[in-house]
Amino acid sequence: MNSRIKIIALILALNLLQACASAARTDRMVPENIMPVTTAQAIMLTVESVGGGSETNPMFSSQVGDEEFRQALSKSLQAAGLSNPSASAQNTFTVDASLTGLSDPIIGFSFTVESDVYYRVTRSSDSADIFAESINASGTARASEAFVGTERLRIAKEYSIKENIGAFIERIASILTSQ
Repeated sequence: MNSRIKIIALILALNLLQACASAARTDRMVPENIMPVTTAQAIMLTVESVGGGSETNPMFSSQVGDEEFRQALSKSLQAAGLSNPSASAQNTFTVDASLTGLSDPIIGFSFTVESDVYYRVTRSSDSADIFAESINASGTARASEAFVGTERLRIAKEYSIKENIGAFIERIASILTSQ
């Protein structure tokens, strides 16, 4: 009888520790407290294409999908004041983003995820590239934020993409305000 209770307790404990991986959430990849970019004229950046993301398989690890990344990037540009529909043709740009790397740590009390995103910003009026480079950023989730590893990994990936988008906005803002 005692061994049967131990087996049942072990099975229940293992079921509690097992968790399905969930996809990165758009709202958690948008940087908080984005300072609106101040320019002499209205600017319009439109996210044209996003690639390199992966859909999450619940049996494996959390991933960042293209659509979630697109939404987070678009919302971030809006929050920064870089999506003004009243912008002149000379101040209208398209943004292409490609997630070229997203690390996948396996074990640890804290997970640090590195993200590499290649961004290209093109002026719509003459198809001139004004920005084309990769940005690397990292995000760390600690065990205190999520006990279950799959959730901790998802949070670390969201933090990494949030930092990456924030760094992109800082760089593109410095270019746009100097024009």
